[in-house]
Amino acid sequence: QIKDKNKAEEAERDRRDQLWADAVDHGKLSGEVNMSWQKLGDISERIYQFKRTTTKDLTHLRLVGHELEILPPKLSTSCQQLVSLSLTSNRLTDVNCVSSLTQLTSLTLIRNKLTNLPSNIGNLVRLKVLELASNRLETLPATFGNLTNLNKLNLECNRLRRIPETLARLNIKTLNLNSNDLVSLPQCISAMPNLVQLSINDNKIKYLPSDIGEAKALEAIHACNNRLMELPDSIGNLGKTLTNLWLDFN
Repeated sequence: QIKDKNKAEEAERDRRDQLWADAVDHGKLSGEVNMSWQKLGDISERIYQFKRTTTKDLTHLRLVGHELEILPPKLSTSCQQLVSLSLTSNRLTDVNCVSSLTQLTSLTLIRNKLTNLPSNIGNLVRLKVLELASNRLETLPATFGNLTNLNKLNLECNRLRRIPETLARLNIKTLNLNSNDLVSLPQCISAMPNLVQLSINDNKIKYLPSDIGEAKALEAIHACNNRLMELPDSIGNLGKTLTNLWLDFN
């Protein structure tokens, strides 16, 4: 029985290693490795040795549904050229090491167990897309305002109670704050010159920022299922741009 068990374990190790080997071989020309839904729960040494074995930088890594509980620090030291990292549908509670991946333009962390973000996430100044929906975030670090290249920020389905005023420095076009615990919005919303769509459905918001009319690029405000009592007079200033205003169930 012990011998059979050892053989089964060895066969499983070989199977897992072959999956990684095939993925690396498939991505050796493109610099992209996709190991989504393999549910292996770890990251192979082959990823850290990618450039040494393929002579090409690893730029895109997809580990969706991989059952990761820990993101190894070695990822940040061995994969410095990553441009896109997708970690959707894992079990991560800590992603501190991603702050060192300063070439990232896209970071996807949907459906994990994050309660906070790295305090130095602002180091990722090249980020254009940040997907953080369906986690357990309660606050955002002050350095969030350093992510000035973001054009899409998805924070839907978290536990956010407030948004830092430093978001005023962001140039995002789409801001999704649906299904959080917000009772108000910061005035900085009005200072986002490129904000086109604001989604705040399913919160506890009573008032919109008094000067929201200063957000001249706004085309859509989705504010259903809140506790809005009135709209600020300044919303009339958006008459030329605002084409969608959803206020159901207030």
